[in-house]
Amino acid sequence: VVGLLLNSGANLNKSNPLGVTPLHAAVTNQHEEVVKLLLEHGADVSSADSKGCTPLQLAVEKGSLQMTELLIKWDADAHISSSRKGALISLAAGRGYESILRVFLRRWNISHTSSWSSGAMLGAALIVAAAAGHIKVVKYLLRSRIFHGPKEDVIQQGFIASIARGHTKLVDLFLDFGCQPNVHDDQHGQSALALAAAGGYALIADLLLQHGADANIPDRQTGNTPLVYAISGGFLDIIRLLLANGAQFDL
Repeated sequence: VVGLLLNSGANLNKSNPLGVTPLHAAVTNQHEEVVKLLLEHGADVSSADSKGCTPLQLAVEKGSLQMTELLIKWDADAHISSSRKGALISLAAGRGYESILRVFLRRWNISHTSSWSSGAMLGAALIVAAAAGHIKVVKYLLRSRIFHGPKEDVIQQGFIASIARGHTKLVDLFLDFGCQPNVHDDQHGQSALALAAAGGYALIADLLLQHGADANIPDRQTGNTPLVYAISGGFLDIIRLLLANGAQFDL
């Protein structure tokens, strides 16, 4: 049916009121052969709908490596801006699509040292992946020597994000990478241990203490200690853990 329409001279780039073209629809529904036909007959691979969404973005949202590679083969990324590339990289990282992330980094030759914008892209990708708990993506980014080391600001932000969201395995990964347990959240000034205590994440609190976290470390803005957060939240297991590690009431 699609072939007949194409051969009859149908307008491949005609869109509905939402700006959705046949190519958008084919990518959304994962019809790879239809996508190939449309592209071979001149469909606009870079067309954007009314929300600015392109076929390439749709492929990433669907987590389709094959569709992403097909669209890139047809230069779907030929004219996109650095900010758009960054958005696609963060989208892939935030959804946990490591294979697609690898394709983008290789295709666009993005490394931490290639430019300031590249470093910013990778940092954002690490933070969103850490916040979402995608350990494979974070592990790939940490182990690929993209970043300079555990003291780098974006690494610390990713570490803090993994604690705040309660991702125990990721916290362990960041600690093994060399992150320090007494870091503070730059935005609110809470310590890593305070975030774990506030969230009721006993396993994470225990991990931090095992790696040398100070049980009495104060927040930078309020001066509150992890014990204050544990008591406020009624987390008895964390209260006991902190007291067993030297936390004091009278600080």
